[in-house]
Amino acid sequence: MVEPMGDFDENGWAHIHHAANRGFPKSLERFVHADPDQLELKTNDELGSTPFLIAIASGNLESITCLINLGSKINVINNQNHGAVEICAMKQYIELLEYFIEKNYDQLPVWKNLLKFLSSESEEEAEPAGICLRTLTLKSPEGEINPNWEQLFRSGAVPTIVKVAKSTVSDDAKVPAFHVLLNIMEKSEVKEQIFSTGGIPAFGISHLFIQYHILLVPIFTGTKIENVLL
Repeated sequence: MVEPMGDFDENGWAHIHHAANRGFPKSLERFVHADPDQLELKTNDELGSTPFLIAIASGNLESITCLINLGSKINVINNQNHGAVEICAMKQYIELLEYFIEKNYDQLPVWKNLLKFLSSESEEEAEPAGICLRTLTLKSPEGEINPNWEQLFRSGAVPTIVKVAKSTVSDDAKVPAFHVLLNIMEKSEVKEQIFSTGGIPAFGISHLFIQYHILLVPIFTGTKIENVLL
Protein backbone atom coordinates (compact mmCIF):
# COMPACT_ATOMS: atom_id res chain seq x y z
CA MET A 1 0.00 0.00 0.00
CA VAL A 2 1.38 3.42 -1.00
CA GLU A 3 1.70 5.90 1.85
CA PRO A 4 -0.47 9.00 1.25
CA MET A 5 1.60 12.06 0.38
CA GLY A 6 -0.13 14.13 3.05
CA ASP A 7 0.77 11.82 5.93
CA PHE A 8 3.05 13.39 8.54
CA ASP A 9 6.09 11.75 10.08
CA GLU A 10 7.04 11.88 13.76
CA ASN A 11 8.42 15.41 13.27
CA GLY A 12 5.24 16.69 11.68
CA TRP A 13 6.59 16.77 8.12
CA ALA A 14 4.97 15.29 5.00
CA HIS A 15 6.85 14.05 1.95
CA ILE A 16 6.54 17.39 0.18
CA HIS A 17 8.27 19.17 3.07
CA HIS A 18 11.23 16.83 2.87
CA ALA A 19 11.38 17.31 -0.89
CA ALA A 20 11.42 21.10 -0.44
CA ASN A 21 14.08 20.85 2.22
CA ARG A 22 16.37 18.58 0.23
CA GLY A 23 15.92 20.20 -3.16
CA PHE A 24 13.99 17.64 -5.16
CA PRO A 25 12.06 19.71 -7.74
CA LYS A 26 10.79 16.70 -9.70
CA SER A 27 9.25 15.29 -6.52
CA LEU A 28 7.71 18.67 -5.72
CA GLU A 29 6.13 18.82 -9.14
CA ARG A 30 4.83 15.27 -8.84
CA PHE A 31 3.28 15.88 -5.41
CA VAL A 32 1.58 19.11 -6.44
CA HIS A 33 0.30 17.78 -9.75
CA ALA A 34 -1.18 14.78 -7.92
CA ASP A 35 -2.75 16.97 -5.23
CA PRO A 36 -2.67 20.80 -5.59
CA ASP A 37 -3.51 21.18 -1.88
CA GLN A 38 0.01 19.91 -1.13
CA LEU A 39 1.41 23.24 -2.30
CA GLU A 40 0.27 25.08 0.84
CA LEU A 41 0.33 22.11 3.23
CA LYS A 42 1.67 23.23 6.62
CA THR A 43 3.94 21.15 8.80
CA ASN A 44 2.25 19.63 11.81
CA ASP A 45 4.69 21.16 14.29
CA GLU A 46 5.18 24.37 16.28
CA LEU A 47 6.17 26.36 13.16
CA GLY A 48 3.42 25.41 10.74
CA SER A 49 5.61 25.95 7.67
CA THR A 50 4.49 25.54 4.08
CA PRO A 51 6.82 23.81 1.58
CA PHE A 52 7.87 27.26 0.37
CA LEU A 53 8.93 28.33 3.87
CA ILE A 54 10.74 25.02 4.35
CA ALA A 55 12.66 25.71 1.15
CA ILE A 56 13.48 29.22 2.40
CA ALA A 57 14.72 27.89 5.75
CA SER A 58 16.97 25.40 3.97
CA GLY A 59 18.27 28.09 1.62
CA ASN A 60 17.54 25.82 -1.35
CA LEU A 61 17.05 28.09 -4.35
CA GLU A 62 16.15 25.20 -6.66
CA SER A 63 13.21 24.28 -4.43
CA ILE A 64 12.25 27.93 -4.00
CA THR A 65 12.09 28.66 -7.73
CA CYS A 66 10.24 25.40 -8.39
CA LEU A 67 7.60 26.17 -5.79
CA ILE A 68 7.17 29.73 -7.02
CA ASN A 69 6.67 28.44 -10.55
CA LEU A 70 4.09 25.99 -9.21
CA GLY A 71 2.19 28.90 -7.68
CA SER A 72 3.25 28.94 -4.02
CA LYS A 73 2.11 31.88 -1.93
CA ILE A 74 5.33 33.78 -1.32
CA ASN A 75 3.85 36.13 1.29
CA VAL A 76 2.85 33.27 3.61
CA ILE A 77 3.98 33.35 7.26
CA ASN A 78 4.49 30.63 9.84
CA ASN A 79 3.19 30.41 13.40
CA GLN A 80 5.96 32.77 14.54
CA ASN A 81 4.78 35.43 12.06
CA HIS A 82 7.96 34.88 10.06
CA GLY A 83 7.82 34.86 6.29
CA ALA A 84 10.51 34.45 3.65
CA VAL A 85 12.29 37.72 4.42
CA GLU A 86 12.26 37.22 8.18
CA ILE A 87 13.55 33.66 7.90
CA CYS A 88 16.33 34.84 5.59
CA ALA A 89 17.24 37.52 8.13
CA MET A 90 17.34 35.07 11.02
CA LYS A 91 19.61 32.77 9.02
CA GLN A 92 21.62 35.58 7.39
CA TYR A 93 20.83 34.40 3.86
CA ILE A 94 22.12 37.55 2.15
CA GLU A 95 22.30 36.04 -1.35
CA LEU A 96 18.70 34.88 -1.07
CA LEU A 97 17.59 38.34 0.03
CA GLU A 98 19.43 39.79 -2.95
CA TYR A 99 17.61 37.29 -5.17
CA PHE A 100 14.22 38.51 -3.94
CA ILE A 101 15.32 42.15 -4.22
CA GLU A 102 16.21 41.55 -7.86
CA LYS A 103 12.93 39.76 -8.55
CA ASN A 104 11.02 42.63 -6.93
CA TYR A 105 7.87 40.66 -6.18
CA ASP A 106 4.97 42.89 -5.15
CA GLN A 107 3.89 40.28 -2.58
CA LEU A 108 7.35 40.23 -0.99
CA PRO A 109 8.62 43.77 -0.25
CA VAL A 110 12.07 42.90 1.06
CA TRP A 111 13.10 46.33 2.31
CA LYS A 112 9.82 47.09 4.08
CA ASN A 113 9.77 43.65 5.70
CA LEU A 114 13.37 43.95 6.86
CA LEU A 115 12.70 47.37 8.35
CA LYS A 116 9.62 46.08 10.13
CA PHE A 117 11.72 43.24 11.52
CA LEU A 118 14.38 45.76 12.55
CA SER A 119 11.82 47.68 14.61
CA SER A 120 10.78 44.57 16.52
CA GLU A 121 10.86 44.72 20.29
CA SER A 122 12.55 41.33 20.22
CA GLU A 123 16.33 41.57 20.12
CA GLU A 124 16.45 38.13 18.49
CA GLU A 125 14.64 39.68 15.52
CA ALA A 126 15.94 43.25 15.49
CA GLU A 127 19.65 42.42 15.55
CA PRO A 128 19.76 39.96 12.62
CA ALA A 129 17.59 42.33 10.57
CA GLY A 130 20.08 45.12 11.22
CA ILE A 131 23.02 42.92 10.30
CA CYS A 132 21.38 42.01 6.99
CA LEU A 133 20.58 45.63 6.21
CA ARG A 134 24.12 46.65 7.08
CA THR A 135 25.51 44.04 4.68
CA LEU A 136 23.07 44.97 1.93
CA THR A 137 24.15 48.64 2.14
CA LEU A 138 27.91 48.19 2.37
CA LYS A 139 29.93 50.54 0.21
CA SER A 140 31.96 49.32 -2.73
CA PRO A 141 35.73 48.73 -2.30
CA GLU A 142 36.17 52.11 -4.00
CA GLY A 143 34.05 53.77 -1.33
CA GLU A 144 31.00 54.37 -3.52
CA ILE A 145 27.60 54.29 -1.87
CA ASN A 146 25.62 51.11 -2.38
CA PRO A 147 22.87 51.51 -5.02
CA ASN A 148 20.47 49.84 -2.59
CA TRP A 149 20.45 53.02 -0.52
CA GLU A 150 17.57 54.59 -2.46
CA GLN A 151 15.14 51.67 -2.17
CA LEU A 152 15.95 51.38 1.51
CA PHE A 153 15.51 55.11 2.07
CA ARG A 154 12.19 55.20 0.22
CA SER A 155 10.99 52.27 2.31
CA GLY A 156 11.33 54.31 5.50
CA ALA A 157 14.82 53.49 6.74
CA VAL A 158 15.50 56.75 8.59
CA PRO A 159 12.34 56.96 10.74
CA THR A 160 12.66 53.24 11.48
CA ILE A 161 16.26 53.61 12.66
CA VAL A 162 15.27 56.64 14.75
CA LYS A 163 12.58 54.46 16.32
CA VAL A 164 15.19 51.79 17.05
CA ALA A 165 17.41 54.42 18.70
CA LYS A 166 14.55 55.31 21.04
CA SER A 167 13.58 51.71 21.76
CA THR A 168 14.43 49.60 24.76
CA VAL A 169 16.27 46.86 22.89
CA SER A 170 19.87 46.28 23.92
CA ASP A 171 22.79 48.26 22.58
CA ASP A 172 24.06 45.18 20.76
CA ALA A 173 20.80 45.05 18.84
CA LYS A 174 21.00 48.76 17.99
CA VAL A 175 24.57 48.83 16.66
CA PRO A 176 23.83 47.27 13.23
CA ALA A 177 21.00 49.76 12.70
CA PHE A 178 23.34 52.65 13.38
CA HIS A 179 25.83 51.18 10.92
CA VAL A 180 23.12 51.12 8.25
CA LEU A 181 22.57 54.83 8.79
CA LEU A 182 26.29 55.52 8.46
CA ASN A 183 26.38 53.53 5.21
CA ILE A 184 23.83 55.85 3.58
CA MET A 185 24.53 59.06 5.50
CA GLU A 186 26.30 60.91 2.70
CA LYS A 187 23.08 61.41 0.77
CA SER A 188 21.51 64.80 1.44
CA GLU A 189 18.02 63.27 1.53
CA VAL A 190 19.09 61.04 4.38
CA LYS A 191 20.58 63.90 6.39
CA GLU A 192 17.52 66.06 5.86
CA GLN A 193 15.21 63.30 7.04
CA ILE A 194 17.32 62.69 10.14
CA PHE A 195 16.66 66.29 11.11
CA SER A 196 12.97 66.21 10.24
CA THR A 197 12.26 62.97 12.13
CA GLY A 198 13.98 64.05 15.32
CA GLY A 199 16.93 61.79 14.79
CA ILE A 200 19.54 63.98 16.44
CA PRO A 201 17.80 64.09 19.84
CA ALA A 202 17.17 60.36 19.59
CA PHE A 203 20.82 59.62 18.99
CA GLY A 204 21.89 62.21 21.53
CA ILE A 205 20.05 60.48 24.38
CA SER A 206 21.43 57.08 23.49
CA HIS A 207 24.57 56.39 25.49
CA LEU A 208 25.50 53.85 22.84
CA PHE A 209 25.78 56.61 20.29
CA ILE A 210 28.43 58.41 22.34
CA GLN A 211 31.03 56.29 20.57
CA TYR A 212 29.65 57.53 17.22
CA HIS A 213 29.19 61.15 18.28
CA ILE A 214 32.55 62.20 16.88
CA LEU A 215 31.52 60.72 13.53
CA LEU A 216 28.07 62.24 13.37
CA VAL A 217 28.76 65.83 14.37
CA PRO A 218 31.01 66.59 11.36
CA ILE A 219 28.44 64.92 9.09
CA PHE A 220 25.67 67.18 10.35
CA THR A 221 27.84 70.27 9.94
CA GLY A 222 28.60 69.49 6.31
CA THR A 223 31.92 67.68 6.39
CA LYS A 224 32.25 64.99 3.75
CA ILE A 225 31.53 61.56 5.12
CA GLU A 226 34.68 60.12 3.54
CA ASN A 227 36.77 62.37 5.77
CA VAL A 228 34.67 61.60 8.83
CA LEU A 229 35.02 57.85 8.52
CA LEU A 230 38.80 57.82 8.08
